[in-house]
Amino acid sequence: MMYELKGVCVRLCEDRSLYSACPISCPEDLVSLLRSEMETYDREHLLLVCLNNRSQPINVSTVAIGGLSGATFEVANIYKTALLSNAKYIILAHNHPSGDPSPSEDDFNATRKVREAGELLGIRLLDHIVVGNGNYYSFAEGGKL
Repeated sequence: MMYELKGVCVRLCEDRSLYSACPISCPEDLVSLLRSEMETYDREHLLLVCLNNRSQPINVSTVAIGGLSGATFEVANIYKTALLSNAKYIILAHNHPSGDPSPSEDDFNATRKVREAGELLGIRLLDHIVVGNGNYYSFAEGGKL
């Protein structure tokens, strides 16, 4: 009798692109790029931006879609995309459908977990940005990373 161990292949697939007239060099640049997309969401979405070793964006992907007050995600899914993208750095961004970009306690805890996992993998979390009603909160600018 022969036993089969199937081979698998994990790949990234391209989705539609977002375009910017300027390079992304600060949280406000990223918010400008993502805001028009994120403000159309009727529930919370967590996005991941992967960056190369020069902090230039490689890609953006949706990690999780939740409800009105949160989106549950697995840290492993963030780093699966980052590893497949050969990312050196990552930035997280999510919207608050309520319009208030103030981070919740869950946001602080999730950011800490993602940062700690990244330290083990050698992929640094540069920022976590919360968008709401045309405003944003940056964990990096707030000194919370």
